[in-house]
Amino acid sequence: MKAYQVNDPDKLNTLLSESDAFDEYELTELTLTKDVTCHVDGRKIGKAETTANGCDYIKFCDVRPLLSIVMKSSETDNRLKLSLFHRAAGGECITGGFINIVPQEDSVMVTSAVSYRTFTLDRSLEEAWDRYVNNLLTAHDLI
Repeated sequence: MKAYQVNDPDKLNTLLSESDAFDEYELTELTLTKDVTCHVDGRKIGKAETTANGCDYIKFCDVRPLLSIVMKSSETDNRLKLSLFHRAAGGECITGGFINIVPQEDSVMVTSAVSYRTFTLDRSLEEAWDRYVNNLLTAHDLI
């Protein structure tokens, strides 16, 4: 698990709402505070217990157009908190990786985490996921 500080929240918000950089991820939860607070639970209705972690989530790309409209709808600042999930392909011990985005006072904290199905001392998958998230944030000039 790694934590990264993004000092330009507007750049991250623009990336999330206007690009396809995160479209492959599943949305587990989103809270957008603007003039009001909007909360989205990413679990698909009627699909509980369909996956190894117990939930089937909507794709972020399905929510992004709505997010873009809401974020552009007024001149006030956005406070966007969200959790994205990337399902692991294969592998018996890992469910997938998470990217959590949490607003701070003047910045945004982005954390990476891995969800394991079973306990393991091997942390190579977690290290690989941390490198992936670091490369993703670096490629978009966020850190």
